[in-house]
Amino acid sequence: MKKKKEWIIALRAFACVAVVLGHVIEGWTKSANITLTGGRFVLDEVIFQPLVRWSIIIFIMISGYLLLDPKKDITIDKIIQYIKKMLLVFITFVFGYCVIEYVFTYGASNIWKVFYMSLFNFIQGKSWAAMWYMYLLIGLYIITPLLRPFVKNASKREMRFVIYCLAICAYIIPTINNIFSIEITTFYLGGFKYLLLYLSGYAIANGYFEEKNIYILGIIGFISYITLSSFNILVGDNDGIFIVLFSAAVYSFFANGHYKLKNNKIIELISTDSFGIYLIHTFWLNLFNKAFHIYPDILPLFFGEMAMLIVTVILSVISVEILKRLPVFKKFL
Repeated sequence: MKKKKEWIIALRAFACVAVVLGHVIEGWTKSANITLTGGRFVLDEVIFQPLVRWSIIIFIMISGYLLLDPKKDITIDKIIQYIKKMLLVFITFVFGYCVIEYVFTYGASNIWKVFYMSLFNFIQGKSWAAMWYMYLLIGLYIITPLLRPFVKNASKREMRFVIYCLAICAYIIPTINNIFSIEITTFYLGGFKYLLLYLSGYAIANGYFEEKNIYILGIIGFISYITLSSFNILVGDNDGIFIVLFSAAVYSFFANGHYKLKNNKIIELISTDSFGIYLIHTFWLNLFNKAFHIYPDILPLFFGEMAMLIVTVILSVISVEILKRLPVFKKFL
């Protein structure tokens, strides 16, 4: 098996690029208020979406693997430090984007109104769409001290039992409800879906599940998502079981040492800056989409998406590298 550090570096880099590509597509359709048709519908919605939606799930799984490991000395004090860093992120980026969005929408004629309306949206979690992950991270950090004793003392059978139950209630039943428009009860555990991913990140990387079964379910999930999406059947974004199964297969592929390519400087740079890229890329995409009305259709099919992806990643990396040299941002970037 490859060194843990190597597979995490590679997986973070690929997941980061996938996040940006997903937002290139999603930001375009929402900002321009259009419904894709023809070749672009097939490429962006049917093919690209299942190929990139695993990305955020992967980041949650990696966090679970790193923070729930009983061998690591992760104290309450360290968790508090993580939360303090996240509070800096909220002040500088999440709230900042609330201000920018309000100015984009309503202008800046009244500074005080911009401030208190932005603060109101910030409290409600109504920053730019990608920032929902920041709110989630705070919750995961808070619950980590409660989960670590369970992970340390639970047997593999107990861990699998909890994960299976959470999967049924938080993912499988809601997906069935979406597809067939019915209301099977979820035993009020739907909100535990990210807890499931967090625990799964540790469990999969430590051999709690048969690797072969993960890949079989991943293939089933990928094919099911593409098939149902092609018929415009609602299967969820990151909420559907199909994407979760595919994500688990991707994660297992890297965690179990099957990624054989040697990491290079570009992969290591993107991986190192992945958190900053996540925070910054949404600024550039909103600037392209909302300020300059630049969308992937400026170029032919596929080339437009790839061009915006590459430009956004490059600008984001440059931005992060500049910000890292400033004392305030250096603390969390």
